[in-house]
Amino acid sequence: MMSSLVRACVSHAIAAGVVVASTGILTLALFVVLFFVAIVTNAPLGGRLAVPFWTLTAMAASAAAVLLCFLPATVLAAALARAFRLPVLIEISLATLFLLLMTSAWGCLMGAGVGSVSAGLQQGALVGGVLLLPFGLYGWSVRSTSWLVSASQRFGLKTAVIARSLPKS
Repeated sequence: MMSSLVRACVSHAIAAGVVVASTGILTLALFVVLFFVAIVTNAPLGGRLAVPFWTLTAMAASAAAVLLCFLPATVLAAALARAFRLPVLIEISLATLFLLLMTSAWGCLMGAGVGSVSAGLQQGALVGGVLLLPFGLYGWSVRSTSWLVSASQRFGLKTAVIARSLPKS
């Protein structure tokens, strides 16, 4: 029981790292594109702190999405799939449904704070739709953690502790 709990924690930690790091890389790549657009159009891009600020903001928002939406949806779907012996395809569908329900619930709570629950529900559903791509990356990373660890070892990264806690694939 303990090794499966450690394995699950390591898998989710690696998946969170993959999602947050890919968000930072994507943000930096978008700033490179914006930099070239600013050169071509002779327009200002922002101050010296624009790139680090927006990169850190995107990474913090990504970490919040992982902790508040991705992790609970994935764990809840995995627990239900294990309890009822459901196939993986149903587990993935349940996790996606739970993600959309959670983002809609967050939207309703935010909308209730300003007096418009229906607008909050619409915004929550929109955010859930936008988060589907990073959620897919998170789900893929959770399922392929042993492959990611072996790939990182091929590049010389020291992951012996992580590799010992994962099953052989």
